[in-house]
Amino acid sequence: MARQPLKRLRPSEIDPALARFVRAEMRDTGTPGAAVGILHKGRAFASGFGVTSVDAPDRVDAETLFQIGSTTKTFTATAIMKLVELGKVDLDARVRRYLRDLNLKDEEVARKVTIRHLLTHTGGWAGDLFYEDSERGDDSLALSMERLKRAPQLTPLGTVWHYNNAGFYIAGRVIEKVTKQTFEQAIRELLFEPLGMSRSFFFAEEAIGYRIAAGHLTKTFRSKKHFVARPWELPRYVSPAGGIVADVVDQLRWAEFHMGDGRTPTGKRLLKKSTLKEMQRPQFDAGGSIAEHVGISWLLEDVEGVALVSHGGTTNGHLSAFVMVPELDFAITVLTNSTRGIQVYKSVVNRALKRYLGLDRKPPSPTEVDDLDPKKFEGRYVDGFKTFAIEMQARGKTLRASYSALNGEESPGLPPFRLSLLPDDRAVISGGRLDGYRADFLRDERGRVRWFRIGGRLLRRTPAR
Repeated sequence: MARQPLKRLRPSEIDPALARFVRAEMRDTGTPGAAVGILHKGRAFASGFGVTSVDAPDRVDAETLFQIGSTTKTFTATAIMKLVELGKVDLDARVRRYLRDLNLKDEEVARKVTIRHLLTHTGGWAGDLFYEDSERGDDSLALSMERLKRAPQLTPLGTVWHYNNAGFYIAGRVIEKVTKQTFEQAIRELLFEPLGMSRSFFFAEEAIGYRIAAGHLTKTFRSKKHFVARPWELPRYVSPAGGIVADVVDQLRWAEFHMGDGRTPTGKRLLKKSTLKEMQRPQFDAGGSIAEHVGISWLLEDVEGVALVSHGGTTNGHLSAFVMVPELDFAITVLTNSTRGIQVYKSVVNRALKRYLGLDRKPPSPTEVDDLDPKKFEGRYVDGFKTFAIEMQARGKTLRASYSALNGEESPGLPPFRLSLLPDDRAVISGGRLDGYRADFLRDERGRVRWFRIGGRLLRRTPAR
């Protein structure tokens, strides 16, 4: 007999003042659609705004499906922790215990890298390994392992945190090997079904029966005129790093579980509470560019002495945020269908933190410090795959940074930005659409500025042109 699906959360509409704020932010950026979900002291609130697509507009509601992007990594990590509890995976075991044929550009790293390195982004290789792949067979993730040697090793294993999508491909492949299932089926059985997440999917054919948000792009970063992003579906090998499609109601169920005691809505234990807490415990310093610390997949920061546990995601035309404040029993998720959604979700999350919790999540303020000489940071900073560069030139007490594509592809139109320096080699963008966005610089063993880290990615410094 088929098992009856669990009842879904039944949220109330979010409060009118916050709804007006969401609409204003969407108008300011031209964002076509968004959905917002809030969980506060056991009560759920959710609303949709705008339209699913500028080409075939349909109203966004609380059950509209969006790509959640990299918040998927928290599902991959949670599944691994379930396998740890079952005694099938050891967090500190070398990956080759499970994937004997693991090959990376650096053989010593391939031999020594552990599961914990994967889930904390500390493998050290360039992680944005993406390639054209129209194959959707069950061997897609296994075949992606053959491409790992393309990723250059940027930093020694376990020494520097920088964001690593490819590390989660490997983690997903470990799940496949241990469970003897496809990654997607394992996540469905380990997490979606026990938690009653009936509107969370990986494949277009699963989602097609529901209201779906199309992603949207703009020709320039400042433009409000949007067009539909194509293709909609991600390559299958990306599933463990960013492949989930869901609505905000299911995302609130995910928050409810991770802020709870490890039990499912039926009262059955899925994980130990101590395991959930361990995932939210700082594992490694993340430098402040998108988090202060990393947990086991979770990105961690402190606001006025209160711990925020978060993630978020970016796919082709979808940007989203997922933030929990476990000690205050609060969570918020914002899903948008626009590359301009960064301003929407950042502003809405911060407004909600202030409205519900009284927390003021202000960016750090630049201060006049004599020894913060911008000229010491001038240069050209190039990403690990040599696809783009950021040129930095001193302008008074700040740095002017400008983006350029290196691979012949059209620039996404990111405008130049002004970078104000902070103590401890940290920095913050001042003014413009990215105002308040954080970054930092890293030095080598001789104290020379060698890297710029922004969005969690490392860019190597080369002489200014």
